[in-house]
Amino acid sequence: MSLENKIKSEIKNNGFVTLDRFIEICLYDVESGYYIRNNPIGKRGDYITSPEISQLFGELLGLYIIDYWNNYIRSEFALIELGPGKGTLMKDLLRISKEFKEFYKLINLKLVEKNKKLELIQKKLLKVKSKDVNNIEWLEDIKNINNDNFIIIANEFFDCFPVKQFTKINGQYYEKIVKYNEYEEKFFFDKIIIKDNIKNIVADIFKIRKFHEGDILEISFEKDNYLKTIGNKLKCGNGLLIIIDYGDYFSKGKSTIQSFYSHKLTNFLDNPGTQDLTHKIDFSSIKKIFTDMSLKVYGPFTQKNFLESIGIEERKNQILQNSSSDLKKDLIDGYNKIINKDEMGEIFKVLIVSTKKINLYEK
Repeated sequence: MSLENKIKSEIKNNGFVTLDRFIEICLYDVESGYYIRNNPIGKRGDYITSPEISQLFGELLGLYIIDYWNNYIRSEFALIELGPGKGTLMKDLLRISKEFKEFYKLINLKLVEKNKKLELIQKKLLKVKSKDVNNIEWLEDIKNINNDNFIIIANEFFDCFPVKQFTKINGQYYEKIVKYNEYEEKFFFDKIIIKDNIKNIVADIFKIRKFHEGDILEISFEKDNYLKTIGNKLKCGNGLLIIIDYGDYFSKGKSTIQSFYSHKLTNFLDNPGTQDLTHKIDFSSIKKIFTDMSLKVYGPFTQKNFLESIGIEERKNQILQNSSSDLKKDLIDGYNKIINKDEMGEIFKVLIVSTKKINLYEK
């Protein structure tokens, strides 16, 4: 059965599917889900990430992590990346890490990846580039990681979690759903009145955020539970989490769901399973999860400010001194794309979560 027919079947049985269920099937269906069967990253894919644009991104993250490890861990640890894509970030990070031998020899590398095609690409790239790194391991779930010391990188990971949408009309709370029009042969959005257990949660958040009638509240319960799992690991161990993602400082009460195919915006409900479905991260909600757990939270910072604060300008100039003219052009173009406010520099944010107080951010 095709993915589209699976969704139609659920709608026929239940009358509708919720928005988050539609996203879950499209992206993660075990047979035909977008992230399960596709290689979506790169110029030939549907989107491109900062590590694919510039080597500076992975190198600077590597230097930042080495500095944290040197100050707060200094022993064997798990270096974990959630959703490593093609492995480019980790390749660049490990390359620069080799200059710090004590750090490098104590890495236990763990990559959390569900996409088997991407896992094969990662293995081909990283087995060659990091053959002397200890215990490289691929896992499907972070729950299986139990190291005492760890550093976690999540670059463009949380924006693809299934999300629900709620709104308030004439004092009544509704949830967005997806139905299918047999006559026109297309999916369409509709809404249903939400039940009391969810209604109370939604009403409380509407009140806290001072949302008005017609505003849209986006919640990913799956994402929140995943973040709490990471938070509990941080509380029980010693570590650092770096989240870098597409999003806003706080929700503006608008829909942020989007879809992309071949780097272009598309109709969200068209061609299920063949395009990337995403939403903007509300960093204030993520920050609250970790502060409520009494963890140390810093940011969010813009990607531009974060990278500049840890020396991207100096690293760029260092590489330019020994580069050919073609390499210089590529380096500068990539640098501009991940830094400039009209590109990725402002819309991408960075949130740092630590078990221990980081002196760099404390006044």
